[in-house]
Amino acid sequence: MINNMAYFGVGLIAVMFIIFVMNRKNKPIQELAPSLLITTGIFFTFIGIAIGLVHFNADNVDTSLPPLLNGIKTAFWASASGVFFALIIKLLDSSPIRPNKPKCWWRYSEASKICTPRSPLRMNLLL
Repeated sequence: MINNMAYFGVGLIAVMFIIFVMNRKNKPIQELAPSLLITTGIFFTFIGIAIGLVHFNADNVDTSLPPLLNGIKTAFWASASGVFFALIIKLLDSSPIRPNKPKCWWRYSEASKICTPRSPLRMNLLL
């Protein structure tokens, strides 16, 4: 059961990642994506450890240690995948090849898709 939980957690995080990448142009989703991936990984971390501790018996460590280790394995893989996919989203968001508007020292017009000069005062505030 615990190994299936690890597969489910990593699979869910991977599906969330694919959905977030497919919706890269949606700014609110992009702002939430890394924290949702990490939070989901942490959630499955607690689930994995809790399942492992439910089956742990301090009086019989030899037989109760493997389920605890399986729970920790679930916790590790879920957290690692959440952080990994969150980092990829952050890298995609900060890469120069973004589908969003370009960064420039000028004012960007959505209608004409061009940059126009900003006032000198505004340019000094950006530096």
